[in-house]
Amino acid sequence: PKTRRRHSPLPDFPDICLRAWRQFVASATAEQVEIIDGYALQNTVRYLFANRVERSAIEDYFDAWQAIAHGNSAMIFFPVETPDAHFARLLPVRGAEWTSKLFAYIARTPLGQHEGLAGRSGFIRFWAEYQDLCMTLLQRSQIPVWQIGARC
Repeated sequence: PKTRRRHSPLPDFPDICLRAWRQFVASATAEQVEIIDGYALQNTVRYLFANRVERSAIEDYFDAWQAIAHGNSAMIFFPVETPDAHFARLLPVRGAEWTSKLFAYIARTPLGQHEGLAGRSGFIRFWAEYQDLCMTLLQRSQIPVWQIGARC
């Protein structure tokens, strides 16, 4: 939610997200089917990465997130083998307005400002490094991980 996104630069952001995750898990019943869309990696790890949080703190967050997950949880990840080719196809489909917002977001992040990430090349670099971080986290996952390749 936007309310949590606003807190992403704060030092206690991982704790805020973990409290929300605990509440979500506690609200589930055995009869429910749960679909999680990017919570652990997309909506938290990406913000921590963009805000230049230390890798060890990101790993600690991910380990804590896993500890809260249900015993029958699994993660599905769609790695992109060639980001340049993937985004060469995707960005025109999404359109100039979406693409310019995305590039501006990356450039405004603390990582983007520190690394001078701008335009398409800055976005590709950000995304590739973020995906590498996700892959590293998933390799240490205690939860089963299914990787489904996304090829152009």
